[in-house]
Amino acid sequence: MKEEWKDVVGWEGLYKVSNSGSVKSLHRKTPKTLNNTISHRGYPKVTLFNNGVVKGKFIHRLVYEAFNGKVVNQINHIDEVKTNNHISNLEDVTSKVNNAHSKAKLYNIVSPSGYEYRVHNLKKFCIDNSLDPYHMYSVHNGNRKSHKGWRVAISQ
Repeated sequence: MKEEWKDVVGWEGLYKVSNSGSVKSLHRKTPKTLNNTISHRGYPKVTLFNNGVVKGKFIHRLVYEAFNGKVVNQINHIDEVKTNNHISNLEDVTSKVNNAHSKAKLYNIVSPSGYEYRVHNLKKFCIDNSLDPYHMYSVHNGNRKSHKGWRVAISQ
């Protein structure tokens, strides 16, 4: 599919975003594709600047707004891959639907003693085992190697 570019909503003439999730600055004579960073929850984001105003923006929201209009609820990544910000992978859903979708995931976690757990509700599992859910989500997303000795199982 051909990469298509549109103005970033609210930053028209300064930044463009593509249907595949690239963001470029138009501040220079030659447009420059921006590098993104990954948030603590695993979502790619970019920093936009204009006349002293600095804003961090999630790329999935920029893509959705540019190609589908205003976000009414929350953006869900259909394939559950937070770095896949192609417009075909994004949908506007209620928080209830988004939460149900995220909790339906299967997590393979290895304890410090080497026992493997198959977990469907990571937050509940963490609470039951005195673990920090955000740290375990970071482990699952690849942003941390482990948390209190717990790690993600390596797929065979």
